[in-house]
Amino acid sequence: MNIIFYRRKKGHKDSVQLSSWWHYTIAGLLLASVAVVVIVAGYLLGVTWGHAPIITLWEEDLAYQYRQLEIIENHHTAEIDSLSHKIGLLEGQVTQLSALGNKLVALAKIKDSEFNFTKKTVPTGGRNPQKNVAKDHTKHFSIQDLKKDLSHLQQVIRERENQLVLLDNLYTRLDAELATIPMGRPVKKGWISSYYGTRKDPFTGRRQFHHGMDFATKKNSSIYTVAGGIVTYAGPKAGFGKMVEVDHRNGYVTRYAHCTKVIVKKGDAVKRGDVVAVVGSTGRSTGPHVHFEILRGSSINPLKYTKKTPPKD
Repeated sequence: MNIIFYRRKKGHKDSVQLSSWWHYTIAGLLLASVAVVVIVAGYLLGVTWGHAPIITLWEEDLAYQYRQLEIIENHHTAEIDSLSHKIGLLEGQVTQLSALGNKLVALAKIKDSEFNFTKKTVPTGGRNPQKNVAKDHTKHFSIQDLKKDLSHLQQVIRERENQLVLLDNLYTRLDAELATIPMGRPVKKGWISSYYGTRKDPFTGRRQFHHGMDFATKKNSSIYTVAGGIVTYAGPKAGFGKMVEVDHRNGYVTRYAHCTKVIVKKGDAVKRGDVVAVVGSTGRSTGPHVHFEILRGSSINPLKYTKKTPPKD
């Protein structure tokens, strides 16, 4: 391809020869320019001469997409709010279970280290709050993080419930054991007429060891067992008159003697506070009273047991 340049002076002409690739490049640029002009013109003509519905459809579709994004965002926020609410409820439940656990630990007199109800339920942390944080804080929460916290709380509740079951079983056992330990007096009213230990025998006048305590009270008053157990003897016994013996299945045995009437029979199960006999003066007795003994292998002084106040039911 040759390009010819004419000079104004002297009528002289010059020429430049271009290679074939330049030829194609220039031709391509010319064609592209024409295409752009045609497209722009077509667009302007379309807008001007009645093709506006196409643009309207584009705008409507775009608005629809915006609405869908808004729905998704609202759903996302609602899910976060729902998870946050569930987490709040579960944290409240954990607090109640922890308070109950601490109470049971204290009642059972167990070391806190064995049943820890004070550790944090959900690990927390993070950077210091930044300035100019958006007002909608829910957008800063991750659903995955909230679900992780929710899962952790559910695990903590399961652990708390398992610990409480163990504590309840332990406390029930301790309570059952406590119910079989002698506590209190065998009569509601009366006074101590003779203590445990060496004393002057009221019949012989000689010094003799007294293996129990005597509670003087009105005849026909009720005699109560001071702990739960099984009646192993109920009837007359030499020197004791009518007597009731209760085995508490923990090494303790109690005896109630000089009764005028026995209410229970051998093999009966009794609990603390049950009436087992009636005050009298049978056997070697100088008047209405109950001879009260506590044995643990051999007789022991009942005084400290009679001073204990039994727990209320």
